[in-house]
Amino acid sequence: MIKKNLKGTNDSSVNAEERTRNKMVLQKGELPIGFRSIRMRLIASFFIPVILIVALGVVSYSKASDGIITNYEASNLTSLNMIGRYFSLELQNIASRAAELSVNEELKQYFSGALQDKPMDEITALDSVQNRIKNITNVDQYAESFYIFGSYGKGISEDGAFEIKSHEEFKQSEEAKSLAGSGKTLLWIGSHPFVDEKFSKNGISNIDNYSFSYISTFVDARNQRSGYIVADIKKSFVTDTLAEANFGDGSITGLITGDGREILYGDVPHDFSFLGYDSYKKAIKASDNLGYEYGQYDGRTYLFIFTKIESSNAFLCTLIPESQILEQVRGVRTMTVAFVVLASIIAVLIGSYISAGITHVVKKTNGVLFQVSEGDLTPYLEIKRKDEFGILGKSINHMIMSMRDLIQKMMAASTTVSASSLDVTDTSNLLFRATKDISKTVTDIEQGITQQAQDTESCLVQMSNLASQINSVHENTDEIDKIAYNTKEIIGQGMLAVDNLGEKARGTSDITQIVIEDIVNLEKQSDMVSSIIGTINEIASQTNLLSLNASIEAARAGEAGKGFAVVAMEIRKLAEQSSGAANKIKDIISQIQTQTQKTVATARQAEDIVASQEEALSDTVEVFKEINHHVEGLTENMKKIVNDIVQMENAKNDTLNANESISATSEESAAAANELGVTVEEQLQAVERLNEAAVKLGTQAKDLETAVQFFKVG
Repeated sequence: MIKKNLKGTNDSSVNAEERTRNKMVLQKGELPIGFRSIRMRLIASFFIPVILIVALGVVSYSKASDGIITNYEASNLTSLNMIGRYFSLELQNIASRAAELSVNEELKQYFSGALQDKPMDEITALDSVQNRIKNITNVDQYAESFYIFGSYGKGISEDGAFEIKSHEEFKQSEEAKSLAGSGKTLLWIGSHPFVDEKFSKNGISNIDNYSFSYISTFVDARNQRSGYIVADIKKSFVTDTLAEANFGDGSITGLITGDGREILYGDVPHDFSFLGYDSYKKAIKASDNLGYEYGQYDGRTYLFIFTKIESSNAFLCTLIPESQILEQVRGVRTMTVAFVVLASIIAVLIGSYISAGITHVVKKTNGVLFQVSEGDLTPYLEIKRKDEFGILGKSINHMIMSMRDLIQKMMAASTTVSASSLDVTDTSNLLFRATKDISKTVTDIEQGITQQAQDTESCLVQMSNLASQINSVHENTDEIDKIAYNTKEIIGQGMLAVDNLGEKARGTSDITQIVIEDIVNLEKQSDMVSSIIGTINEIASQTNLLSLNASIEAARAGEAGKGFAVVAMEIRKLAEQSSGAANKIKDIISQIQTQTQKTVATARQAEDIVASQEEALSDTVEVFKEINHHVEGLTENMKKIVNDIVQMENAKNDTLNANESISATSEESAAAANELGVTVEEQLQAVERLNEAAVKLGTQAKDLETAVQFFKVG
């Protein structure tokens, strides 16, 4: 601020006459009058908000009424939609209960007839299904009844079993036909006349006990459609929910099922029905599941809201009188007018009071600030207000005191600053030269550390290669050690095998001797068979001679000897055949004898070979023992080599770790040297800026010494 005032004093572009005129006005303390005064402008300014408040009241009423109506419509639309979703949840709940019941194993077994031959199991399954239904109706407070119509056996409900023919009767009912016509396996309806008539008590239909009814088919254990499940939701579920919704006096709320049943709640006229209402007819055709519109009924305007209930073809509708909605807007209008009038009066009073206080304070403040503008820092502004103007007065007094202290300190410090600026200039020059030398030294250090890091990296690479070779030698040595150990094991097994082979060879020799003896005996038996065959040939020759004699005698006997001649002929044939067979046997025996002689010779040779094999096996055992001795020596030497390689690997690891540490240290040193070089460069630039700042400081210190002489501080 001081610097700015100084420039203003020395600026030749300012009109001197205008400054003189402004100075005379401030000396007299005159304030503007008329509309130029703060008082009039402030009052006029307050009148503008008053006018805007009036306009705001009008707009607020219009917007508020529209907003209230819109919010009312949206709120009731949301409420009805939530009720519809609540209904959908209960419908889904009952549907899931029925679905669970349809896949019950006892139910599927019973209605498939699989238990027909097991009466006790059939009764147990029937009771189990009935108990399951009772559990559902007991657990779910809105589940009214469950009925099961099966193609086999009896129907089932929570009250027990019923007629066997009920399935065929239900199949012909309107309910079952509606399900079949829908092309679906399940359907939600509002009433089921057949079931109502079938299960009425004392001739009274139970239609008033339920609101929705669920119908679906089910399959038995053979996976064939076997019947129907009917589930009812209590009517109190709908009536209680609609009663809790409370859409206001005169409203009518109703549930319309897909088959046209209506359950209404509210101020319902005697002849009222949503089915004949035009807006409901439009809602049925609409593609939206949720909506509203205004319509006429009985000469009055109503807000009609509807929502489709998911998973069913039902609608939830309500009619709300328009007068009920506008009743809330009237209160807003009255309150708006009252607040606008009150705000206008208060605004005028407050504006007048504030403007008077501001005028008084501005006068006082103007006089003090004029003295300060002339360089007099001795006056004191006294304002007894506790608002922002009071704070402003204290701030102005504090500013004057601070300026006075500042000018005094500046007067004292200006001389010191001038002298110090010269010292700073000399010091910065000296520091600049020293920083240049440091920068050069750091550059040399950085180059040396970089070279060291490169050498260390090369050493680390060579050590890594050496480590890889040592690892390879270690692995190969381990492999050789394993091979030597396995060789020793194999040699031991070979010696055992050779010993076993020797035993087998001796056994073979003994068996060969026995075979030779058996063959000799066979040769003797063959000779005996040859003698027997000679006897057979003699008998055959005699028999042939006898048959010839018999033929001669038969020829002599004539017709009486024909039969005897035939017998003689057959005997001759047998004799010839016996002689031929005996000759063949003789030939075979001769061949056997020849082969036996060859076999004996071969067995003798085998006996000699087995004897030589025993000698070879004995030599082989000695060779195996010698190999085993050398392998044991090899194993001991390999163990020593492995131990030496392990020590080499440990030393290698230590050396590798040391090289890695040296490399990391070199890299860190190089990075640190690099950072140091950057830091020194930045310091060099900072010293240059310091030198320039020192020169500017000396110039500004002289300007400051001239400027502070303008002010009066005591």
